Amino acid sequence: MTAVQTYQQRLGQLDKRVEDLQDGFLEAIEHLRQTPEADCSFEDHWEDIAKRMKRLRDEINAEDFDKDQLATLATALLDMRDLLEEDPRNNLDICDQLMVVLERIRHVVRDALDEHVTGVPGDVGTVMGDLGRWLERVPDQAIADVLGVDRRTLSRWRGQATQPRRGLRVFAHLVAILRHNWDAEGIMAWFNRPRRDLDGRRPASVLDDPNWEDALIGAARSGRNQYGT
Repeated sequence: MTAVQTYQQRLGQLDKRVEDLQDGFLEAIEHLRQTPEADCSFEDHWEDIAKRMKRLRDEINAEDFDKDQLATLATALLDMRDLLEEDPRNNLDICDQLMVVLERIRHVVRDALDEHVTGVPGDVGTVMGDLGRWLERVPDQAIADVLGVDRRTLSRWRGQATQPRRGLRVFAHLVAILRHNWDAEGIMAWFNRPRRDLDGRRPASVLDDPNWEDALIGAARSGRNQYGT
């Protein structure tokens, strides 16, 4: 029986595939620059790289990414398809553009790994464990205030293995994003500041509202200048 891969294993494997493609691409570009008359060895190398690039689409599991990430991946894959129709021997810019596309894909994969919250599908205790590491010095009361729950509720969640409520799930996802740019104090302050991209609302005030989830994620990512937000 084939073992089911974890989220981290799938994305780690995909990240390694893209890295290997980048390395192969650099070798091919260097070969082409040193031997502009392109011999058969280059053609074989290029054909192999092109085939592996085309297979990337089948290796991407849509469930591992959110809507913004999937949109970025879809655009990158379309750009890759168009570029692969060109002959790099006649235009080295094609190679450079394909390297940029591969880097865009790799950024999304790495960010998906960075933003992952263990236990979101159905283990609130595991979610609380991640938050405990990321917000180690933040008092329970401060977290409870942002979530709009009693402090004792946090203690109860830590001992449960049930599906986390929406507000906690969104809060944990946002913390997973923000922790790469802010310390714990800055993260907590972010939730309580009105934001123009939320029509003047505080992030904490719309955590439970599904209509604001995409906007919240976009606001959190805006400091990282990714996905065009």
